[in-house]
Amino acid sequence: MKNFTVAFNKITSIFYFNTTKQMEIRFSTILLILDVQNS
Repeated sequence: MKNFTVAFNKITSIFYFNTTKQMEIRFSTILLILDVQNS
């Protein structure tokens, strides 16, 4: 059962990391688009 918890935590942290990275990329893309529109 302990192994399952460790594996679950690893999967969760990887998923969370990927999600935050995608959010950052999306956010910077939005900023870039706004920047282009303003100029």
